[in-house]
Amino acid sequence: MNATQVKNLTMSESELKAEAAKYAAKKEASFRRCDTDGFLTQWANGMLSEKNREQAKIAANGGMAEFPCLITQDGERVDAEMKTFKCQYTYSDKSMWLLSEKEAAKYGRKWIPMGKNSRVQKKLGLAEGTEMAPAEARINGSGMGYVEVRRLTKKEIDYLAKYEAR
Repeated sequence: MNATQVKNLTMSESELKAEAAKYAAKKEASFRRCDTDGFLTQWANGMLSEKNREQAKIAANGGMAEFPCLITQDGERVDAEMKTFKCQYTYSDKSMWLLSEKEAAKYGRKWIPMGKNSRVQKKLGLAEGTEMAPAEARINGSGMGYVEVRRLTKKEIDYLAKYEAR
């Protein structure tokens, strides 16, 4: 985690909204100044504006965002991570739950299909739910770029706690 990431995660909602407005204004000024010739600057400022708007939403929720999770019938969270990959048959994106080693031993399988109508989930007494978790907004994408909200790892959460304790 670099200094810019830490700074963005520790800014207030109002500071993030001001940053978003600043980048949106820069994008508009670039367009007025050079029409579409400055497309890269306009794209970058637009992406930074959107990222800061999303981070402001997260800040408004106390640094948390809602994420999908796998739960038992009793409402207990199953230690599983959603993984997305290309299907070998259709080449389309496919998402599945990857269970931790402990959970895989308990349920007898490593991968669980996603979807509210999953027969496997029903057979094992599992369902999909949502939970609030520490999050950050970031720019991602292979050449096109988009803003995603992602869950922070335990290592990142520990790093932030040490940073804020200083």
